Amino acid sequence: MTMLRLLTMLKTCFLALTFALSLPALAAPDPLPPPAMEVGFGYLGHDRIINRIMYYQQGEWQKPLSAFLSQPGHYSGVQPHDTIVQAWLNANTAPDSADVDCQKADLRKGENSHCLYTKKINKKLKDVSQEELAALLASTPPKVRLATTKELLQVLTPTFLGRLLAWKELKADKFDVEAYANVFWGAKSSVFTNWFDMRADVPQAITSESAVFLDPSTADCSTDSTGVKIQAGRFQSTKEGWVATQRWGYRWIPFEKLADLSFDPESGAADPANTEAPFPYNALLQQAKAQWEAAEGRTVPYKLKVRRFDTKKQLQTTPFRKLVVERAVSYQNRASLLLFNGEKSFRPQGASSGAALDIFYRSWAIRHPDGKVEWISSRLDLDPSGAALANVDEAITFISPHALLEIDGKQFVVAASNLHTTRNTIMRTEIFELLSGQFKSRAIYGETCGNPVSK
Repeated sequence: MTMLRLLTMLKTCFLALTFALSLPALAAPDPLPPPAMEVGFGYLGHDRIINRIMYYQQGEWQKPLSAFLSQPGHYSGVQPHDTIVQAWLNANTAPDSADVDCQKADLRKGENSHCLYTKKINKKLKDVSQEELAALLASTPPKVRLATTKELLQVLTPTFLGRLLAWKELKADKFDVEAYANVFWGAKSSVFTNWFDMRADVPQAITSESAVFLDPSTADCSTDSTGVKIQAGRFQSTKEGWVATQRWGYRWIPFEKLADLSFDPESGAADPANTEAPFPYNALLQQAKAQWEAAEGRTVPYKLKVRRFDTKKQLQTTPFRKLVVERAVSYQNRASLLLFNGEKSFRPQGASSGAALDIFYRSWAIRHPDGKVEWISSRLDLDPSGAALANVDEAITFISPHALLEIDGKQFVVAASNLHTTRNTIMRTEIFELLSGQFKSRAIYGETCGNPVSK
């Protein structure tokens, strides 16, 4: 072997050894965490309008601007803060004559009541910036101090005040998707541009055409009095149902109704149209009924306004008029989330003929793949319309789940959460997080349904 060849081989081995020793230093850095999920969900109606819109960003459910607007002049629910905000909005959106000179104003007049607080700024309200107004509001003591006052006032930030002013200045003919995203959600316009049908295996984009003001008096009540209208064309025949602004990154698992059983409220005889609850949920349904009947025996007799003699026994012998079982199966752990609903029509002894007290029952349970059952909650409610017979709550909440939503490693239940009183029903959507075997309410959308948002 020649000297040249030997030197070449030694050099090659040296370079190889140097490269090998340097590998740990060149190892790839730890992978970055996945970007935070940003997605909106909504219901596409037959009129090509998407309403009941919900928005998830940075691991939180965001509130639309309309969640803070329930009546004219009401923004935080705290005085004198709402009076000051209303005056500032009027000064910026009304003619110059509406902007009162607080240095000269008659403070005895109600329309000048804000001057007691804004006079210290020593400038016209229309010249007061969002930052200056937010600072004034933060330094103004509330007239009434409640446990929730501090939390309510936290909404009055410069950003919120800017969105509020943009809403007051917004014209219906200028209400496009960009304005909807910016004003109502403080989001980029691109968030609500495209929508996807979650029922499709390979969902195709449905493009937004415009934002719209909705009429809350229509049968298909909107949640926030606003929505997004999709473009006409080949997507015009898209079936009604839930849609999202992202194709992937989450699991939307609709609840399926496994059993819907009806019975005669007097005899308890089953309706011929009953569908049988599939095995193994019949046994769990019986457990739910046992929980309900134990609770009603402790609760109902003490709420009755009529003679209570033998009420517990009478309750036990009163048949259920309806029993429902619903289920959604998790993709994360294959556990079944189960909802059991029941109804009774109870006629207590001593009540006038025909008088009945409707009782509504609800239980949630998780059935794990190994067969273990975990009961989450169990409750009963007395219909508010039965106030003549019993001491009942003024309002009760009817829960009807839409889907189990799994996103960012979390589990949420998206449900209709309609508030029922003796006068009306407020249609809402509520999102519950399933956390350590308990439900935590994370967001309520649509509290203004049936009560138009005022500008």
